[in-house]
Amino acid sequence: MSFLILGGELLRPQGLVPKENQVAETLGSLLGHLWGPFGFWFMVALVFITFCSTVLSVEDGFGRMFADGTQILLQGFGVRGRWTNEKFLQRVYIVVLLAALPIAIYLFFGEPVGLLQTAGGIEAAHIPIVTALTLYLNHRMLPKELQPSKIIFGGTAIAGIFFSVFAVIYLLQLLGVIGSGGGSS
Repeated sequence: MSFLILGGELLRPQGLVPKENQVAETLGSLLGHLWGPFGFWFMVALVFITFCSTVLSVEDGFGRMFADGTQILLQGFGVRGRWTNEKFLQRVYIVVLLAALPIAIYLFFGEPVGLLQTAGGIEAAHIPIVTALTLYLNHRMLPKELQPSKIIFGGTAIAGIFFSVFAVIYLLQLLGVIGSGGGSS
């Protein structure tokens, strides 16, 4: 919502509409009108720094979360050894899932907008999985007194189902079963 308000309040009166991969340039020109060339390059640098810090924090956070969850699940099934070593799993997830796969997707789609759409689809698909695994692990691993109440459990399950619907719609759009407007094609 804050980005929509910011866009409506700042960009629209100036007649600025960022085109696909020119968001940093458009925002830079907005600040450049106030502070000159320094403002333009300052905004571009801030967008770049924000992007880099977001990428690094997401890679670290997801790597840790996926590794920890995988370790707990595999140990629950009696698996031991390398595939339950948290540091090894974290490296595998970071290299394969968070580095190699995005590079392959970039080479396939090539356009930043296509990448953002794909990232949105991946996010919509992974939220229900993380929700289901969290509910399962909370139920299986936590002592009874630390488990979430039925209301919290139900609310979390509803959120997972809500995002599952979006993931299914996105998948159907990708497969061409339904059009992007929501109707049949």
